[in-house]
Parts: sequence; C-alpha cells; structure tokens
Amino acid sequence: QDLALTAQSFGVASGFFYLSYGLMQVPSNHLASRIGPVRVLAVSTISWGAVSAATSLVGDAAALCALRFLLGLAESAFYPGCLFLLSRWFPPQSLGRAVALFATATSAGGLLSTAGSGLLMQLTDGVRGVRGWRWLLLLEGLPAIALGACTPLLLAESPEATSWLRGWPPRRRDALLAAVGRGRRSAAPPPPLKRSLRTTLR
Repeated sequence: QDLALTAQSFGVASGFFYLSYGLMQVPSNHLASRIGPVRVLAVSTISWGAVSAATSLVGDAAALCALRFLLGLAESAFYPGCLFLLSRWFPPQSLGRAVALFATATSAGGLLSTAGSGLLMQLTDGVRGVRGWRWLLLLEGLPAIALGACTPLLLAESPEATSWLRGWPPRRRDALLAAVGRGRRSAAPPPPLKRSLRTTLR
C-alpha cells in the first residue's frame, strides 16, 4: 500500500530477485574457485546487507524491482560459496554431515528471523514517522554489512591457512590435512564456465 503496488508489480519484483539469483549462482561459484570462497562470501554479505538497507528507501515499483534484481546478484554467491568453503574444510566422508548441519542451521535461522522480523516491524512502526517495514530492511541490513566486513578475519580458506590448527597435536593435525588433501585430489576439476552455464540453462 505504501508503494501503491499492484499484485502484478509485487509479483514482478519478486521474480526479478530469482532471475538474477538463478543466473549468477554458477558464475559466482567459478569466481570462488579462482579468488577463494572467503572473499566471495565477504563481498556477497556486504553487498547483500547494503542492498537490503537501501531497499528501505524505495519510493515506487521500479526502484523496488531494480533493488530486488541487485539483491539476487548479491545473494547468489552466498549459499554456493558456503558449500564450497565447507568442501575445503571437510574430507568427503564428513562433508555430508557438515552440509546437513549447515542446512539445518539455515532452516532454524529462518524460523527465528521470521518471528523476530515481525516483532521488529511492529515495535518500530511509526518511529520518527517511518513505517516499520522500512526500519526492518534497514536494521536487518546493517548487521550483514558488519559481519561481511569481519568475514576475512573470522574465516580461513582452508585448514592450512589457520594459525590455531598449529596448536593441535601433530598426529591429529596431519591426519586432518591428509584427509582433506585426499578429498581435493579425488574431486573432479570444475568444467569451463560456458559449459556450466549451458548445462544449467538447459
């Protein structure tokens, strides 16, 4: 109502997100294999938070569609980037469990954020004359920017890149590194980007 959206314009805005999200997942994963998943996750999270916060300022359907498209571009690298990072940390026999725990945490986070978002929108509605949904987008975008900026400090590209692993008993550390290394050597190299895109689109 605030943006005078029709049912059609709301649906189009929703679709713009999935259009860019679907198109960019394969290229973003190729980029992660070249420059490292931690950098990709940092850029994705910062830009995701910035676009979300900027969406609080939209005034019409056209602006909403543009920002939804940008949000899809920003967010597209996150989930595949996380999976790629997990594959660098866990040997094949443990990777399935790690991915399952990650997916479970994602679902649990969705449940908590849905309840929290509704409450936040109610509590902020009308503060300084601003609607609650605008406050919601702004306040939930800012932590993503902060966490994205901290990502290179909190995450390492692989076990070999950590300093705390050096404190492990040598036998345990060497066994982990050997298992992860075997998994990497047995993995098939990624296909060229053009072939991946053709396969995905088909």
